[in-house]
Amino acid sequence: MKRLHDFKYSIVAAIAFMTAITATAAVSGDKKGTETVLPAKAKTFITEYLAGEKVVKSKKDGDKYKIECSSGTKVEFDRNGMWHEIKNGKHGISSSAIKVLPNAAVLYLQNNYNEVAVKKIEKEPEGYMVELDTAPDKCEILFANEGNVKKIMHDN
Repeated sequence: MKRLHDFKYSIVAAIAFMTAITATAAVSGDKKGTETVLPAKAKTFITEYLAGEKVVKSKKDGDKYKIECSSGTKVEFDRNGMWHEIKNGKHGISSSAIKVLPNAAVLYLQNNYNEVAVKKIEKEPEGYMVELDTAPDKCEILFANEGNVKKIMHDN
C-alpha cells in the first residue's frame, strides 16, 4: 500500500513540475519566441490596430516584448505593454496601424503622402518619428505629441 502511495505522490510531483516549467516558458518566452504571454495593453493594441493580422511570432527580450505579424509588421512593446515601435519595411504599415498616431498626423500623411508607404513609426519623448518609403531618398517626419509637424528630414 505504501508503494502505491509513493507512486501517486511521484505522479503528482511530476505533473506539478511540468506545469511550473510550462508556465515559466510561457512568461519568459520560449527559444523560438512563438508562445510568449503578452501584457494586456499589448493584446489590446493588437486587437485595435492590427485587426485581421495574424501574430506569427512573439517573444520577450529583456524587459521588452516583440511581435511579428504574417504581413511582416513588427511591433515592440515595453514591459507594461505600451508600444514603442511599429515597422514593416516590406509592404509598409497598414492604415489601421497608422491610426496610433494623433489625428492631425494621420490627416497630414493622408493629405501629403497618400501614395507613400509608412515604413516605421517610433514613439519618442517629444512625439512620433515616422519614416516614409520615398526611395531612393529617405524621408522622416517628426510629429509633436499633438500631431503637428515639428520637422521634416530628407536624406539624399
